[in-house]
Amino acid sequence: MSDSPIQVLVADDHPIVIDGVRRFLAHVEDVVFMAGVSSLPQALAYCAEHSPDVVVMDVQMPGVDGPASVESIAAPGRRVVLFTLREEDALVASLARGGASAFVSKSSPIPVLIEAIRRVHGGERMFSPALEEQLKASGGPPHLALTQREHDVFVLLARCLTPKEAAFELGVSQSTIYTHADRIRRKLKVGTVAELV
Repeated sequence: MSDSPIQVLVADDHPIVIDGVRRFLAHVEDVVFMAGVSSLPQALAYCAEHSPDVVVMDVQMPGVDGPASVESIAAPGRRVVLFTLREEDALVASLARGGASAFVSKSSPIPVLIEAIRRVHGGERMFSPALEEQLKASGGPPHLALTQREHDVFVLLARCLTPKEAAFELGVSQSTIYTHADRIRRKLKVGTVAELV
């Protein structure tokens, strides 16, 4: 993983939340606050131009409407942290299924948010056991069982990139791609890239 700081976009329609997160992140060496936006369209425009590593996203800001909202922000190399006062309810589970990597309540201490940013940037997920169970019980598509890093590899392979090209795109070794590809095939019960696509 790169030694560069993790670049974070905060998407929330409450300026006081954006300002609070910005002030806290100013004291964190390995995390950099890039900008704050107040709607999904603004977040999409910002991501298209600046490509942050992590987007901390309020689930109730303008433009957020179901899993497609998260899918539009999440991308290989970019993680989404759901950040809200809501409990882990059906809406949060629905958005998590769209490709979010973590859920953090706004009632949590700020170190929890910083831990989530670091962990998702490292390819981990950060959901409570209850939310993980809700996601598994949803009966959604099998690719939801993939880890975030496996999902990134899955997307690149489904786009017909070679393992070498996928390794270059994600900044990892080719052997790492082969390991993830093997796990993906087992989890999705497919044998070839054609079946995966």
